[in-house]
Amino acid sequence: MTLTNKLILPVLVGYVLLASAFYFVWAPKQLEQSKTYYLEQQQLVLQSLHFLVKDAVLEEDIDKINLRLDQAWQSYETNWHYLAVEKQEGQPLYLAGSPADETTPFSTTIKMRFLRSGYSVASLRADVDWSVLVKANHQSTVHVEMLLLFVFMALVIVLLVVTETFIKLPLLRLEHAMKHPEEKDPGTPESSDEGDEGDEISRVARAYTKTRKDQQD
Repeated sequence: MTLTNKLILPVLVGYVLLASAFYFVWAPKQLEQSKTYYLEQQQLVLQSLHFLVKDAVLEEDIDKINLRLDQAWQSYETNWHYLAVEKQEGQPLYLAGSPADETTPFSTTIKMRFLRSGYSVASLRADVDWSVLVKANHQSTVHVEMLLLFVFMALVIVLLVVTETFIKLPLLRLEHAMKHPEEKDPGTPESSDEGDEGDEISRVARAYTKTRKDQQD
């Protein structure tokens, strides 16, 4: 394995680990937090509807229930699959949309009971659709992973340039100087008094060349 590969491989492994952690840990956690907050907001909306139609439900005033819930359904149809007021016996007082079941993805049912003398006589039900959160989470995950990929690609390019310029070329020059001590390195000063000039690789090459010459003499 070349020196370049040894330096770049940890960067690539780091990217894979970071991207995997983001995709499998951070993104699901963010989705769950967003879902919890979203459902809390929808529950507050349902509480306001519950208060709005409570008297009409207890009186079984169908016209008033339809009037108030139709307005709510028009406002929240994009957020809910289903809105209904169901009597305790299962008889519907109001229905809008289609109820969610086990095959409906990204849906949560919220129910609130209507009580008379401490007993439940009916319930207000909304099947909340949170698929929009899944789409938004997926898009943000893709954007962040693309940003990570761009950053790591830039880091790889920088490593390649640094490796070629400051490590690989000087090492090749040192290798050449060791194999051919009789040849003069273009980066080696003429005078031995300038032995402290240049980088560490150049000084090592000059010291090695001087040692070989001394041994030959």
